[in-house]
Amino acid sequence: MLQIEHALLAFLLGISPLTECRIAIITAFILSGGASLDFAVLTAISVASNLIVPFIAIYILLILEKYILNYSGSNSLMDFIKRLYVKYILRVKERAGRYVGRWGYIGLALFVGVPLPFTGAWTGSLAAYILNLEYRKAVIANVVGILIAASIVVAALLTGNYFIILYRGE
Repeated sequence: MLQIEHALLAFLLGISPLTECRIAIITAFILSGGASLDFAVLTAISVASNLIVPFIAIYILLILEKYILNYSGSNSLMDFIKRLYVKYILRVKERAGRYVGRWGYIGLALFVGVPLPFTGAWTGSLAAYILNLEYRKAVIANVVGILIAASIVVAALLTGNYFIILYRGE
């Protein structure tokens, strides 16, 4: 039976910049005990919450960037955050720029779709913002990338589960 705590966890993990739907789907698989209706529902919640990100991330980034880069106090923590943010922006511009420069919006979708750390919807939205991509097309590319990543994770989990069942002889 689906528990509200599991659904809330799937939602929060799906929308979080550190986990996104990739870890949320794996967590859903563990919480539901494997392939089941609960797993399908939790996966849908994880993906749906991650699909919110491309629509809101650019606005959040605008606010954060304005605050971080325009900060001119003597706070060492803010100076550290500012340096970290600038370093991260340069890294994202380099990594995502290769994909986008070569394949355009399809490259952005592939960048987001690769289920590796720091290649999800938040980073894809940041890349779209940094590279001055058209908002509507960038959102579509991010959504396609999220669906690709979710499909890869679900396929890997279900395939692995299938081979474990075969091995056990169930």
